[in-house]
Amino acid sequence: SVLTLTVETPYEPRLVGFWNFNEGNAEPGAGGVLDLATDDGSHDGTMTGGILSTDVPEELAGAGARSLDLTGGGSHVIIDTFSGGADDDDFDAIKAQALSVSVWVKGWPAGNWLPFVSKNGEANGWQIRRQGGNNTGTFTLRGTSAEDDPQTVSDIGPNPDWSHLVGTYDGLTRKMFVDGVEVLSVADSGDISPSTDLVMFGNRMLSGVVQPVHSNVQPDDIG
Repeated sequence: SVLTLTVETPYEPRLVGFWNFNEGNAEPGAGGVLDLATDDGSHDGTMTGGILSTDVPEELAGAGARSLDLTGGGSHVIIDTFSGGADDDDFDAIKAQALSVSVWVKGWPAGNWLPFVSKNGEANGWQIRRQGGNNTGTFTLRGTSAEDDPQTVSDIGPNPDWSHLVGTYDGLTRKMFVDGVEVLSVADSGDISPSTDLVMFGNRMLSGVVQPVHSNVQPDDIG
């Protein structure tokens, strides 16, 4: 599961960030969450609250496999290079209007419209989040031609099962997949509105302010 940034020539598609929370790659509390896609620390994150759990999707099971449990309340991860400044421009994906985001999830966000993964996603940017109060997810994009939060056609879950969510956008079509099944496909075009806010797991940042909207979910293998 990866986050791929696709950009126009002379750029090439590339893996921008990948976080699996496995043993040795994350520390609970004030520790850091390592980005395994880069070796310069530019996309590492800070964990606030939360614990590492051995409860992982069957497909990811193995020695040292961990997920990120944010169900204790008041918990999230912010991609801020261990409480510093983050090289987050990569995640805007505006050079060629192309972006893919994937995440394993267990549990529903504790409120309507709350995110699993976000980069603002309200005024600008993007989110993979709960679609309103429904038992479905949506791939929210701001600034493109299609509806911001299109309704998918399949439930996520049922809980307490793990589900794999993928959102893709290539400048022509926005799609979403649940466990490998396409549940959303809409014609879409235009630039994703860029955001200076940072990528977050289980929460969102708006205009530089981390919101008190903790989703209380359990994610794994975000990319």
